[in-house]
Amino acid sequence: MPKFSVRGVWQRWRESYPTVGSKPEDAITVFTGVPTMYVRLLQGYDGMDPDSQKDSATAAHQLRLM
Repeated sequence: MPKFSVRGVWQRWRESYPTVGSKPEDAITVFTGVPTMYVRLLQGYDGMDPDSQKDSATAAHQLRLM
């Protein structure tokens, strides 16, 4: 099993939704994780520059989180 990568997850989400309303064929639509993963993702988000935060928020808004 691949190691969990906060940076990698955010990057993949941003690639799935590069602009509002866009959705490539292989876009991620659901993310399932344990609470620790969500905490680490939020910490990673807090450490991003404002432009990356904006792009990441746009992408994350498109996901169903479980």
